[in-house]
Amino acid sequence: MSKTAETLVSDILQEVLVNAAEQTIEAVDFQTCVRYLNDYMAEQDAFGVKLGYTEVTNPTDAITVPAGAING
Repeated sequence: MSKTAETLVSDILQEVLVNAAEQTIEAVDFQTCVRYLNDYMAEQDAFGVKLGYTEVTNPTDAITVPAGAING
């Protein structure tokens, strides 16, 4: 199953206990998570870790890395 930016951010916020399951993601929280996600993935790419990540900006954007690389 492919993830979208929204489902990934929701999983992240639940994991760090910011949001409860099925809770709506606040726009500011989504943008903060996406900024860190894009920065982190750009850093990995700069270090030579090529996962095929495409920068995301919208909740419906697809996460383009293999499922095994998402938890990193």
